[in-house]
Amino acid sequence: MARMSAQKQLVEDLWSIRTVLTPKDNWTQGSDARDANGNACYPDMKEAVCWCFNGALELVGRAPVREAVLDAVWNTVGGSPISFNDGHTHRQVLAAIDKTIKRESALL
Repeated sequence: MARMSAQKQLVEDLWSIRTVLTPKDNWTQGSDARDANGNACYPDMKEAVCWCFNGALELVGRAPVREAVLDAVWNTVGGSPISFNDGHTHRQVLAAIDKTIKRESALL
């Protein structure tokens, strides 16, 4: 079985992040993840019910591509994806991910 190209893995991770964050209730700001009471927690804890961009990346991102995902979104938003998540609306975060997916998919 052929190994997945890094570019394909990057696009798949972006789609996975988008899937995690798509329901607005699954999204947060100011912490990588939160439990049902709004308390900060680690993204991979079973208590986690919502995530910020970085928390979703930690949850679904595959280690070799995490930096590439951050770089790709950085290029889209013109700065830190983590700061962008915390300073923008849910809709704007999803739009930035969508724009990044479109651009990166064109490179496949």
